[in-house]
Amino acid sequence: MCTVTFLPGLPRGGWLLATNRDESPRRLPALAPYATEIGGRLVLAPRDADAGGTWIGVDEQGFALTILNGDRPAAAPPPEDPVSRGRLVLELLERRDADAVCAELRRRGLAGELRYRPFKLVVVEPGRAGAAAALRRAEWDGRALSLAATTGPQCITSSTLEPDAVAEVRCAAFGHVLEAVRPHLREDASAAELDALAAALHDFHASHRPQAPGGDALSVCMHRPEARTVSSTLVLVGPQAVRMDYQPGWPCQDGELHVAELARP
Repeated sequence: MCTVTFLPGLPRGGWLLATNRDESPRRLPALAPYATEIGGRLVLAPRDADAGGTWIGVDEQGFALTILNGDRPAAAPPPEDPVSRGRLVLELLERRDADAVCAELRRRGLAGELRYRPFKLVVVEPGRAGAAAALRRAEWDGRALSLAATTGPQCITSSTLEPDAVAEVRCAAFGHVLEAVRPHLREDASAAELDALAAALHDFHASHRPQAPGGDALSVCMHRPEARTVSSTLVLVGPQAVRMDYQPGWPCQDGELHVAELARP
């Protein structure tokens, strides 16, 4: 149960990505993002306090991964001793590009090493030579692995409760946001425009649908008794720096904001 949004087309192949992490409130609070070395590069990532993995990480170049739970019934019984999906993100961040990530996933699939519950994995590469950042998606249903490449703005959702309705409502709302911000998705966008884009994406991830002003299961900022949005993370890959903004708790409330940054080579 999560929502990921992606806006490419920023200066120097930069991009914006935001994710709401929807989980059981019984999980331990996560650790705020900090810089660590993975695969010889500096990486920003929060950490799951239960299993030690992460659901999102970005390196100093602007290469990033984020993971969502699968939202369909598993195609096979879960492994007896499943590996944390968050550990997979840390391991794949040791690769340097999307091709290497996809190759490693294929290798693990063929070797029977994908001992995870179903997931959706999003891989982002910064644009090069004037091209916009691109996104790859990997989905594991417990039996089969699928890989796809895509371009342009994206809204990706995951929910075990009414997955089709959740995707329809949240992605339709993202479409309205996209109409408003699209003129600012430019290679010559100013620093002020980048901050405004980040604010617009944050506001979207803090939003409730009009029919449920206090929040509900279909809202981007999700409110349910047994599960809820436990944090919101936003990554901005700008021309000089990579920034990660992390807010624990419901993003619709004014919680403490943690900001971590890396200089972009």
